[in-house]
Amino acid sequence: MSGSTQKKSQSADNADEIDVLLNDFSRNLSGVSGVVFYGMALIVAVIPLWLYWRIHMMDPVNSYLPWTAVSLVSAFLIAKAYTNTKFVIKHKVAQKIEREVTKEVNKLVDENKSGAGAFTKKQRENLLHWKKNEICEAQAVSFSLFFNNIIYLTLVLVFSFFVLKNMAPLYNLVGTTLASSSLLFLLSTSSSK
Repeated sequence: MSGSTQKKSQSADNADEIDVLLNDFSRNLSGVSGVVFYGMALIVAVIPLWLYWRIHMMDPVNSYLPWTAVSLVSAFLIAKAYTNTKFVIKHKVAQKIEREVTKEVNKLVDENKSGAGAFTKKQRENLLHWKKNEICEAQAVSFSLFFNNIIYLTLVLVFSFFVLKNMAPLYNLVGTTLASSSLLFLLSTSSSK
């Protein structure tokens, strides 16, 4: 292989590695995270409907159109809040676990140093990156769901029973769910978590 061909191959490999790294720590959702986030957001956005059905005495048959519209908009905003929070948390978790994951991977590499199971430097870096990304993803998704669900449901209760308590149930529903999900989304865009 000539020198220029080898340099082109190395630069292509480096570009691929950079793309993988940027994709792992970007705001883009993996398939599993997207399904989890949008599915959970829809479930959480529908929870307040029980409050309006049982406590505010709204008839589900007569109110299905506003319930559906408000629930879908709220679910979308909640899912975006999950994504924003996950992005911030994933970076913080990555910084905190860097040393421990490196120790674990180095221990595994040292155990397999001799023989057919020996790791190359590239394989070691790939294993380190994969392990760190796997841990960060799981912790960030779990925390994002927990944190945002608590805030959203607390905001729903505060808006419904205190801030908008004197409004008609339909206006209370629309105001409460849209204000809660919008405020949650707004809070998730701050980077000071």
